[in-house]
Amino acid sequence: EVSGAGSDDFTNIPIRGGEIKKGMTVYLKDKPCKAGNISISKTGKHGHAKARIEGIDIFTGKKYIDLTPTSHTCYRPRVEQLTYTLTDIDEEGMLSVMTEAGEMREDLNLPGEDSTDPELANKIQAAFDTADDNDLEVLVIVTKCKANKADADPIEKVTAFKAQPMEEEEPELDVSQMLPEETGFIAFAGSGNRLDGKKKRTNSETEIQSIDRKSVV
Repeated sequence: EVSGAGSDDFTNIPIRGGEIKKGMTVYLKDKPCKAGNISISKTGKHGHAKARIEGIDIFTGKKYIDLTPTSHTCYRPRVEQLTYTLTDIDEEGMLSVMTEAGEMREDLNLPGEDSTDPELANKIQAAFDTADDNDLEVLVIVTKCKANKADADPIEKVTAFKAQPMEEEEPELDVSQMLPEETGFIAFAGSGNRLDGKKKRTNSETEIQSIDRKSVV
């Protein structure tokens, strides 16, 4: 079970041997492994078919093979994968990383040669050294899981990374640009009926009324 929810529950998950599928993370020889090839033997004279499961340790890359009756209970680990922005690497390989909430962590190291990729540390260092010149940011992926089935607590290790373009900061919104332009009073010059139902006077009607008033005077 892989998630990034930040749960504190790392109890093992029971699963029958015959239900294990390729790609699942399961304990093989008590090590957390990503299952690969799986073969099921025919039911023997004792009535139990057996599953032969190959897998790769998610932390070390070491290959393990385990045999289990398909009806027996095996266990899966709980796995979390967390992503952080890499902000610094010191001379001893200690990382400074930032969470999505902007909090800093300084308790992670570059992966060692016993990781799934012996060159992973060099690749991360090279990507970080050139990130600013290429307007990139480096994200490290941290896997959190128990290293052995019987362990009480999980461990955390950097197991992957990726470089991506830096997010451009959005410009501050200028509210004044959203306001309408100030204008003086503009009389309505369109056509149509008045709100009181009366028709608008034409220029000729206005001139006639003006002449009539002068005649009366």
